[in-house]
Amino acid sequence: PHFHRLHMRIEMSIRTLPLITLALTTASFAVDADLQTPMGQLLEDAPAARTYMNNAGQISRLYGTTLATGQTPKETATTFLEAHSDIWNVEAANLKPIGRFPNGKHLQPIMPRRTADGLHDGYKFTGVYYSQFAGNYPVWRSNLCLLVRNSDENELVMAASDLRPIGDYQPAARMAEPSIEQATFLAKQLLGINASVDHQPQLVVFAGTAEQLEEPRLAIQFEARLGTNLEGSNYQKRLYLVDVKTGTVLYEENRVLNCMENHAAAAAASLATGSISGSV
Repeated sequence: PHFHRLHMRIEMSIRTLPLITLALTTASFAVDADLQTPMGQLLEDAPAARTYMNNAGQISRLYGTTLATGQTPKETATTFLEAHSDIWNVEAANLKPIGRFPNGKHLQPIMPRRTADGLHDGYKFTGVYYSQFAGNYPVWRSNLCLLVRNSDENELVMAASDLRPIGDYQPAARMAEPSIEQATFLAKQLLGINASVDHQPQLVVFAGTAEQLEEPRLAIQFEARLGTNLEGSNYQKRLYLVDVKTGTVLYEENRVLNCMENHAAAAAASLATGSISGSV
């Protein structure tokens, strides 16, 4: 089949499930800030710093000059965060050295460096990755990458953030991790009696998306499935985040990528599924 169309739907939802008792305009500019503010304090150290703001008015990129230095990429990143993490209204202690990759890698070499003969000679940069936490729980899809140039001074040259400005929010005392059975109970209400959950659900703090912030709330995250990818358009796979106190569906996302043309779907069903599931 021809891969002419990629369809993915992401939704914010305010649906509430019954019977659940789970205990600026985007711009890049030079910054002029009051020296008493976190950004003003950063400008004292890095006067030429520039920012790129997302649609929620948060700093998503910080660049334009050397932001910090150190003896190693890790030391540079630690120095910067201890001094300036408050520009995102986040405490440095709430940023754990866990990358956004499946294996959680903290230090990632970036951009191979070559000699004049074309031989591999290390890497130009190191990405130092962090994940945001609130108490014991990860803040959903909230990460930070500090890009450090591999040199004698290990200069921090860019910060890429989708952190959430949750301030001093702390979730309730630690709860027991939700079970697959609990998540399946929710899935059946959302997708139908035949819905299933294949993987362990997780407790996370949901504070909206990088572009649409919301008040932080503790939520159960799980992926629900109805049918299999052999069933074509009848197959459903969705990611849900459900408020553990109220049962409100805070966020849902279609996890099926439909890569087939509509008119070819039926004819090709016996040869190819026409849809693939995955995390995007």
